Amino acid sequence: MNARAAMIGIGYHFWLRSRWALLGALVVIVAQVAAVHLLHWPVLRNFVVVGGLYLLGPAVVYLVGVLTFSGDMSTTESGYPRHMMVLPAASGAMALTPMLLGAGCLAALWL
Repeated sequence: MNARAAMIGIGYHFWLRSRWALLGALVVIVAQVAAVHLLHWPVLRNFVVVGGLYLLGPAVVYLVGVLTFSGDMSTTESGYPRHMMVLPAASGAMALTPMLLGAGCLAALWL
């Protein structure tokens, strides 16, 4: 198995676990952008932006839990699932996918 196939498989696993959170975050972002552009009062725009941040907070926390496989960073053992450690792929390919997806998701939500 090459590194690209491992990345596609792991990425699909993440997509299955997080697609509803990503879709919900996208709906909140689109609704927030539409509300900011439709409102003519600057004070209400600020409330819409802050309210949208409160709605996106749980999505970010959930995505961190999905992309770290457990969300518990205080343990010394690996959070990587045992059933994925039997893949015939290099450890770099198996670690690179969650790191890139995590950075991409959080960067997209930040923007």
